[in-house]
Amino acid sequence: MRAALEWKHVYAALKGPPFWDAFATSRLGAGLDQRSLRTAIPSLALVSTLLLFTAAVSEKKPDPTEAARLNNLGCAYMNQQLFEKGLKYFEDAAALDPNLKVARLNQGIALLSLARVDAAKQALDEAARADPTDPHKKDPHVWYALGMLEKNSSDPQAAVEDFRRVIEIDDSDADTWYFLAQFIPSSGSFRRRSTPSSTRSS
Repeated sequence: MRAALEWKHVYAALKGPPFWDAFATSRLGAGLDQRSLRTAIPSLALVSTLLLFTAAVSEKKPDPTEAARLNNLGCAYMNQQLFEKGLKYFEDAAALDPNLKVARLNQGIALLSLARVDAAKQALDEAARADPTDPHKKDPHVWYALGMLEKNSSDPQAAVEDFRRVIEIDDSDADTWYFLAQFIPSSGSFRRRSTPSSTRSS
């Protein structure tokens, strides 16, 4: 309602004599008579109204509650091995609330599950950069997911560093200890798991 009133004021102002006089003497209005101006001004007012409406629609405020709901739905689809659907919900959650860091992490995990390694690496690196510096607030899931990505890369030592970070945060994580134990010269590589990591609900 308020937006509609504002558009009405804009329209009235564009129709008013002060605007007409200024427009008539401008380069755009030069050579137009009063009748032509009266025909042109409403069209300009309509364009201005549409621009205001577009700006109002594009300025969406974050919705943490809905974003958390979408993230949780994404986790449910991931648990059913429906990775594409899970990814879509994580993307929607992140778009709805950019401050929901776990949604970006879950995007990386979903992408890794879909074997889109480059995109997964980008998402997980962003999640790692957003991880708090306070060791008591760090998220082990970020580094575990990166470790799962790196373990079959050309630099498996990077996976070891990632898994060590997990242990520094949570030394009770059995899966991480398992993968660290597998990293010995004679083993050659880690055993592959069917799912790269577990996604997190909000």
